[in-house]
Amino acid sequence: MKNIPLYPGHGTAVGFSCQTWIARKINEYLHPGLYFCWFSKRFNAMFNGDDSNPMWIYLILDRAVEQGAYNNAKVKDVKSNLLYAVDKELRAAGRATDIPAAMAAIRSAPIKCYTPQLWKVKLNRIAGRYVGVHQYRDEFKITNLKANEFEIIIE
Repeated sequence: MKNIPLYPGHGTAVGFSCQTWIARKINEYLHPGLYFCWFSKRFNAMFNGDDSNPMWIYLILDRAVEQGAYNNAKVKDVKSNLLYAVDKELRAAGRATDIPAAMAAIRSAPIKCYTPQLWKVKLNRIAGRYVGVHQYRDEFKITNLKANEFEIIIE
């Protein structure tokens, strides 16, 4: 019975993250080959807040996109975070002249660009590089995730 989990969730080998299509594209623009993401070791992270539960985030964004709800609070939150990240990262990289075009692209992006993606993060490939840094026990962050360390399982 070596390496057989003793109970469901024991020995979790993956994490789950919900990203939007546009967030992934902006991430690729800012840091080619590397991704920043928050993730949970459970798809339905019951002991996390809703904003740290991949299942909840996926459900809210998918519903907003399908309904064309561009004014949905979660869509606005994602958009705001992207605008902040673009400004911060481009300034830090000495690319301030790129900021207006990048921000205009985010501001004018159609609702379909907020289509959620569910990522399965391979924990054995990122061991020692992710940290739990927030108020919830199943919320982790990695700032240098590589494309071969996760797979998009729902788009």
